[in-house]
Amino acid sequence: MKAGLYLAGVLEFWKKHIRDIIPDPANAHKSNYAEYALWANALMELNKNEYHALIAQWRRKHHRRRNLWRDLKAMNLPVD
Repeated sequence: MKAGLYLAGVLEFWKKHIRDIIPDPANAHKSNYAEYALWANALMELNKNEYHALIAQWRRKHHRRRNLWRDLKAMNLPVD
């Protein structure tokens, strides 16, 4: 299938569009934000600028969700 030919294109697609598919923490079940922290970690690895933009957006929208920030910090992600 020669998948290696398409790997660079797939990674570039993910770098550009992963932020668009990250679920909103407002839909978290019982304040369990581990899944959202994993998504944020993936975004951080692929595109640091988009990660910081997402954190800024979450800061405005979800500033009262202490457990979200706790779970992000537990994964050693910058949240400031």
